[in-house]
Amino acid sequence: MKKKRYIWKNESGWLLLEWTEAGVTRFIFGLTEKEARRQNGLVTVQIVGDISKEPKWVKSAVEWANGYFEGKRAEFPAPLDFSEATEFRRGVWKAAMKIKYGKTRSYGELAKAAGDAKAARAVGNALGANPVLVIVPCHRVLKSDGSLGGFSSGLEVKKALLSLEKGGKADYGRLKCRQS
Repeated sequence: MKKKRYIWKNESGWLLLEWTEAGVTRFIFGLTEKEARRQNGLVTVQIVGDISKEPKWVKSAVEWANGYFEGKRAEFPAPLDFSEATEFRRGVWKAAMKIKYGKTRSYGELAKAAGDAKAARAVGNALGANPVLVIVPCHRVLKSDGSLGGFSSGLEVKKALLSLEKGGKADYGRLKCRQS
């Protein structure tokens, strides 16, 4: 399926939303101007893509992302396209999406919710491959002792996202998604 991209800027930095007809395939936030240019081979950074003719859910996904980084709670309003992922990863990501805003779960709890209570380590690997950070809220998953564990974009980003969801102000200088 053909993938489309939309790149825009909000207070968290430059963001990228990628999708197919089936749903969102990738979401990146906190990009620098240089990283945003690199994502689309641009010489100057600009808003890229025209979403006015796309399905309404694409515009809703962009509005959701802007609201999320303003501390607004809402369910993600668009379909997700996980067709390139394994069945296990899809199951883990769907289980992670059930963790409520501002709440956390352990890797073990998420493994159990995904159908294999002994797969906590594999759950961590699946979360590390999550292409839609924040939408699939892998930052809400902690070690069994309550410590942060890992995060593909770094622990500072995980701390900032958890702080934002607890009602704090996010330090957008720390919200640099390292996924590409």
